[in-house]
Amino acid sequence: IRWLDEPFTSLDDRAIAVLHQLLRDALAKGATIVMSTHQIREAMELATQVALLERGKIVHSGPRTPEMLADPAWLYRKYEERPA
Repeated sequence: IRWLDEPFTSLDDRAIAVLHQLLRDALAKGATIVMSTHQIREAMELATQVALLERGKIVHSGPRTPEMLADPAWLYRKYEERPA
């Protein structure tokens, strides 16, 4: 298992592409990667499972869907914080 915390932070486009390829290669070899990130677009391209945290609580957990991949902001809109 590989644990990554904000792996895309402060990377330029070329470094992001290199990191993506390294992660794809690891996934192809059967690695499990757990990633915590605010760069949802980059993460969605690699994800098979997604969990969304809001204020420290899981508000969504499940497989990445076609909607999430096509529009990463979809997940935020669907599970945005509702007034109590």
